[in-house]
Amino acid sequence: MTSTIGIPIKLLNEAQGHIITLEITSGQTYRGKLLEAEDNMNIQLKDITVTARDGRVSHLDQVYIRGSHVRFFIVPDMLRNAPMFRSRNQRGRGVGLARGRATVSRARASGRGDRRENPPLRAESIRPSDGANAEKQPLEESPMMKYS
Repeated sequence: MTSTIGIPIKLLNEAQGHIITLEITSGQTYRGKLLEAEDNMNIQLKDITVTARDGRVSHLDQVYIRGSHVRFFIVPDMLRNAPMFRSRNQRGRGVGLARGRATVSRARASGRGDRRENPPLRAESIRPSDGANAEKQPLEESPMMKYS
């Protein structure tokens, strides 16, 4: 099974070296410099200020927090301009799953160059439009039409 790294994990990796705030499931908040973030959201902080649920504040040098105990993160606003988000905004948005399928079908249709460059036109595209000023012209008779 192939797994891709989600946006929250990428954001945590971008936040390494910055000061973040997080709350764990017990209600304590930790604010400190993010040293390392793993793919399972285990994180390591240094120079931490811990605020307990009752408001008591304490300081720690280093702490390692299991990812399953994290309720939420607050990361610096400057990460909005991270390259990860810039490249996402440039791609097609709101297209959904079908966007990838269209790319695949376009690639299959183009082939490897062994097919004719200009495919034959369908009869509907040769006929003039049925507008009021358009003249009705018969289609050129192909050899196959003589026998039918």
